[in-house]
Amino acid sequence: MADMGDGPVVDTFKVGIAQMSYDWTRHGSAEENLLKARDFTKRAARAKCRVVIFGEYFLGDVPVETLPNAQIIELQAQAKRSRINIVCGITRNRISEQPREQYLTSVVIGKRGEILSMVNKAVYNPTERPWFDKVDVVEPVEIDGVPCGILAGYDSAVSKVPRLLAEKGAEVLLGQISVSSVEERETMQAAVITRANANSVPFAAVGQLGEFMKRQYLGGSIAVMPRTVKYGVMEVADGVDIMMRMEEEEDLGVVEFDLRALRAMRKKFSHQELVPEGLS
Repeated sequence: MADMGDGPVVDTFKVGIAQMSYDWTRHGSAEENLLKARDFTKRAARAKCRVVIFGEYFLGDVPVETLPNAQIIELQAQAKRSRINIVCGITRNRISEQPREQYLTSVVIGKRGEILSMVNKAVYNPTERPWFDKVDVVEPVEIDGVPCGILAGYDSAVSKVPRLLAEKGAEVLLGQISVSSVEERETMQAAVITRANANSVPFAAVGQLGEFMKRQYLGGSIAVMPRTVKYGVMEVADGVDIMMRMEEEEDLGVVEFDLRALRAMRKKFSHQELVPEGLS
């Protein structure tokens, strides 16, 4: 880490991407899912990751109750033992028995076992809207001193949420994508690439893998980093480097983002500043 006068600045940010296969409905699967999640957390800690991210509904069909539930509390204890931050995949969060007083929530756990944030996702699916409350505000979550934007579901496909997080200072985007066909996987991976490029922010997204609601989900985790290239003496912002891309394998992906290089690039180039005047 460097010291820039206002305290230490994190120069690199290593992420563990836990593409974990899980079962939604089989008897006893919730306990197995939790054991797997703890194992992935320990593996990410051994790889010296700052944070490990999990996919949507990674705990399976657990009872709908107010978070943190028993499984999240277990992961808080594991985070403290392993000294690693955890971004949990969205889990149903009951505020009350009334419709629209529930959220789909990503619990962000700190490396001391504390809850850093409860990130409620925006709900786009019309069939879900009667059951899950509307989210109007998005804010980055600070993880080891780095402002991170937490996204899930179609957040990656909709430009507004990543843009708002970047405008509010997010230096890294950590997302969850959910795909049940090869074509959808390619589409969502392309969306991650596009959001990273448009906002000049590295993006690590973990894919949902396994059976959910009698449908198979096909992973597709991906991590990308904005880059510059030189054309002769001219340096320009030019797309992203794909640092990791998975298909349907169950594995832990590890990527390390060079935030120092990113900050230097953003001082020279910003796609957000290149929008012609009068367009929004």
